[in-house]
Amino acid sequence: MTHHNSGLKKSAPLAQLSDDPYHILLNEKQAAAYLGLTDRTLQQRRYLSQPPVYIKLPGSNAVRYRLSDLMAFVAAGEVPLP
Repeated sequence: MTHHNSGLKKSAPLAQLSDDPYHILLNEKQAAAYLGLTDRTLQQRRYLSQPPVYIKLPGSNAVRYRLSDLMAFVAAGEVPLP
């Protein structure tokens, strides 16, 4: 029987993946807390198709946010000093 590894390298231990912000998924409450927003604000932003990018897990209504996407969202709002 052959197992498909979804493009992950066999040599990459799970511990290493958990250190990569791309592979860290946060639920709505965790993402809202990270951003200092309310759950409701994130829901409204999704409804209006506004960032940050989110993931809807297949076969469910579960919404997740990649930590790397949240970090990019925050970085996009950075105001340079004069």
